[in-house]
Parts: sequence; structure tokens; C-alpha cells
Amino acid sequence: MRTNRRPPILTSLVLVMVAVLPAQAQPGEQPATPPSAERLAEAPYIVAGTVIGAVRADEIGIRRKPPTDDGATREAPTPYEVRIDHVLLQRGTFSDLTGRSMTVVAPPAGLEAGLSYQLWLEPFRFGKSVVATLVAAEPIDLARVRAGSPGLAEKQTTLARTFADRGLAVRLQAADVVVAGRIESIRPLDRWQAPESEHQPELFEATVIVDQALKGSTAGSRLRFVFATSLDVHWFRAPRVAAGDNGLFLLHRVDDASADLGVETGELTLFHRDDRRATTKLHRVREILR
Repeated sequence: MRTNRRPPILTSLVLVMVAVLPAQAQPGEQPATPPSAERLAEAPYIVAGTVIGAVRADEIGIRRKPPTDDGATREAPTPYEVRIDHVLLQRGTFSDLTGRSMTVVAPPAGLEAGLSYQLWLEPFRFGKSVVATLVAAEPIDLARVRAGSPGLAEKQTTLARTFADRGLAVRLQAADVVVAGRIESIRPLDRWQAPESEHQPELFEATVIVDQALKGSTAGSRLRFVFATSLDVHWFRAPRVAAGDNGLFLLHRVDDASADLGVETGELTLFHRDDRRATTKLHRVREILR
């Protein structure tokens, strides 16, 4: 028997953000390769800022790495105090950082005091001050991006669309199925027993009536996919759906590496926060998929 019971709704949430870094890496450590298009596209903050100067690493809990096996000293990431002169793009419901100072953790010699940069940032600590990892930096002429500069609003709009499109293109390429449709029903997923974990996703299954098939499906068909309803820190950003919802859905098939969620290999899923889109994006999605 199917039910249209709506999954839990977020009423209040205390959020602690933690950066996910490579094994044995520290915030600001120089990556082996330049940042990917996806990482740039998903950077929560893009700002124009001026470097005030370096600050002590131990003040924000960065420790020097032990010497290598041959005794060579490893350079630690360098934290800098940066004045945020203008916010070019900000994702999420955080307070406006314009005019504030924040700490940016960069690779050694990654920034120079007194210079202004366009910065792609991933915040990993909030509180009285904000601390962020530097994703990428590009020197800029600050006078050209000051608030009130001619054409600034248009530049911001163009920048936002460019990065939004880049992120969307990455998600569309990764998706196995892309459809626009209406959610017919949802029900708790009880076909498989999820493994014991402190981060249970509380899975539901949704049935979507496909109005328009953009990738990997046919119009008029019905598809089932699995989504998470948990408010756990690992899952609260995952998209949720309810019966009657309309939208664009970017679905991914489970592979062996993710089958430990208790979902069978090959099952369609909707887990990534950017994989549910408004139908107003349909035209743009079609353009990108051409």
C-alpha cells in the first residue's frame, strides 16, 4: 500500500560546517592539481578582497606537519587576514560579509599582503570570525569592482550565471537520467535493510510521471527513485520531494561503491543538493545538453 506521507520538514537546525579535506591534508594545503571546474563552480563564496597580512597559524588551530622521512621540513599553509571589499557571489543563507575581515587559509606564499584578489573560498569555520580555505585566487584591480562601479550589477549577474551554468553542466554530465515531471507518490523504502550507521539517511522511494525526458528516459513513463529524508548532518542538504511536486530531476544509478546505503546496484537516486531543479530551468538544461 502506497502512502503520500510527507517526509520530515526542517523546522530548526543548528549547523556546524566542517571542511572535507583529502587524507592527511590541512586547510589551505596546495592541491596536487589545479581546482576542478566543479570545485570552482560550487565554491560558496566568490569575493573581491584585499590581503591585510599573514596571521599566526596556531591561532586558528593549524599545526605544522612533521618532517618527511628524509628530515626535510614541510611548509604549512598560511592563514591571511583578508578584508572583504565586495561579495561577487554568495551561496547559502549566511550574513553578508561585505566590509568584514575573515581568515583565508592559503598554500604557502599563495597570497601577498597589500594586494587585492578575486577569491574563490570554501568556509569551514563560523563564529565570531569566518575562516575559509582558498580554492583559487586571481589578482584584480579593486577599483573596477567596487560597489557602485558602472556595470557592476551586470557583471555580478553574468558571473553568477556563468558559475551556475558550469555547476549545472557538471551535474547534467554526471546524471544517468534527467527528466521533468510530477511526483505521483512517495513511500518509506522498506525493501532493503540499511546497514547500521550513525548517519542513517531515512530513505524514501518516489514515483515520478515523466512529462519531458531529457536524458536516459522516455516521456509518459513512470520512474522510481530513492531520496533521503534525514536531517542528519550528512543528509540535511539532500533534496526532498512530496506527492504533487513538479520539477527537474537529475538522477544517478547506484554503483557498487555506494550500494552500502542499503539500495540495490542500478537503483536511481536523488541525493545531491543540486540535482533537483525548478522547471523554469528547463530551457537552460536543454541548451546545455545539446
